[in-house]
Amino acid sequence: MSIEPTSVQHLEREMPTPPPRWKLRPAWLFVFLAVVTVLRWIYTGAVELSPDEAYYQMWSQRLDLAYISKGPGVALAIRLGTALFGVNEFGVRFLSPLLALGTSLVMFFLARRIEQSRAGDVAGDSTAEQVAIWTVIAMNAIPIFQVGGLVMTIDPLSIFFWAAGLWTFWLALERSPSFSAYWPLTGLCIGLGFLSKYTNAMQLLSVVLLLTTTRKYRGELRRPGFWSLLVVSLLCALPPVLWNQRHDWTTITQLKVRGHLHEPFGFHPLEWFSFFGAQLGVYSPFIFVGMLMALWWSRKEARSSFQTQYLLWFGLPLLAMYAVLAINKAGQPNWTAPAFLSLGILAAASWYKAAQVDRQRRTFAIVALVIGTFMGLGITKMDATWKVTAPARQLLSYLPTPEPTQPKWLRDTLSGSHKFAEPYPYKFDPSGRLHGWSAVGRAVDQSRHDFEQQLGQKVFLIANSYSTAAELAFYLPEKRVEYPGHPPVYLPETPVFENQFAFWPRYDTTGGDQNLFAGRTALFVTDRPDDGAPASLTDNFAETERIAVYEIRQNGGLLRTIHVFACRGYRVQP
Repeated sequence: MSIEPTSVQHLEREMPTPPPRWKLRPAWLFVFLAVVTVLRWIYTGAVELSPDEAYYQMWSQRLDLAYISKGPGVALAIRLGTALFGVNEFGVRFLSPLLALGTSLVMFFLARRIEQSRAGDVAGDSTAEQVAIWTVIAMNAIPIFQVGGLVMTIDPLSIFFWAAGLWTFWLALERSPSFSAYWPLTGLCIGLGFLSKYTNAMQLLSVVLLLTTTRKYRGELRRPGFWSLLVVSLLCALPPVLWNQRHDWTTITQLKVRGHLHEPFGFHPLEWFSFFGAQLGVYSPFIFVGMLMALWWSRKEARSSFQTQYLLWFGLPLLAMYAVLAINKAGQPNWTAPAFLSLGILAAASWYKAAQVDRQRRTFAIVALVIGTFMGLGITKMDATWKVTAPARQLLSYLPTPEPTQPKWLRDTLSGSHKFAEPYPYKFDPSGRLHGWSAVGRAVDQSRHDFEQQLGQKVFLIANSYSTAAELAFYLPEKRVEYPGHPPVYLPETPVFENQFAFWPRYDTTGGDQNLFAGRTALFVTDRPDDGAPASLTDNFAETERIAVYEIRQNGGLLRTIHVFACRGYRVQP
């Protein structure tokens, strides 16, 4: 059934909203965003890179049309930051706080514009302004968006361009049926988002679905505006297409594997519940539930409100796609993030209006924002919280030791209490991926130096995974390359193209029949608790032995254990 709005600017008026209880000024919001951006910049330079950031930084040193699983967006962003501020943590992450700031500002102006049109007053409306302010506050309280403003991965870029596309497309529809520059600009936002994260292609589907199901705008599918949007977005997709054409369409295989589409689709309810639980975690339970409640409240409004339809069409298709795929296998929780931009505006509008007249809903909204904020802060510095509370937690060690004769509830309580007195359990902390890598680099560098002095010749480095290799490439004090264009650290040889290292110079292919690494010795570095070197090394080297084990600790807790193996006499396989 099609819905025909009378106009984007002048739609049916809703019942008047009571005067706002909490009236915030936009200037306060802008000051808040400025302060948060500065604090994020301070943080970005003080914390080590995550494995993905270090991996993307290696991409930025080897610019290409695309990479095995992503477009060139994140590599270009990091290249810009490091060109300005050097190859360090701040340089790698420089754009991330700026992108978070840009996303917040775009969301403010978009939410205000949509709510003004809902009230039939584009010139200015107090409720619209308050909804816009609370949209931005709520977004910055969500843990996954807090983290996205600190680290430089594909998500800050994806989220920014999705939000920008939402705004420019709304502005294009405001001027319909006349052509405006906002049509190709929307195509550019979708295209740049696609070059950052292929998920952003779903925004083009949302555009088509909205235009198709709205009678007033269905004619745009035949007008120059839509076709300019389509052409620009497709032009942006050319670099990954050209790269894949030269590399046997490897990305398609990668995306199938990541989405578990290379296997028969199955019905696994526990995977779906795992997906739902992960959403609760990354968006915080109360905020996520609040969004779902707002979706339920909007079901009737969507029949007559174009604004609600607009927000739903840019959120539900992406969310529904990953919810369906999760029946087979749960994906990463951040994959749904773009969907919650438009759904966030919808939720902020619903909850703001409800909070004016319902005390319980007002309390729920406040609690949700507070818990979400502290969850986000806790995710980034959970070990610091553990350290601050050390004196109080130490008192728990004086509790009695659990005894077999005690009731089960008492034994469990005492056992759990004693665990809180132990060193911080980094294996349960997502932020543990951001710590200890500089210590790993120093330890491996020292191990290499000592071994080379004993051996009397230079060795090359191999790591167990792209994560370990990338972190070593960034944090080794001496970043030594064997030959021009080679990475400082290699991965074990494999016929399967699993990551970008497969497309860079490799020790098993350098020199062809006269391999330049034949007979040489390597050090294999792994952070996995394996019993020995993998078969790909034991089969291709004459001898392998463990020569060092390093425990990397912080605040008394074990971050990771590093094993170093000497692999002597490389043998080239026929």
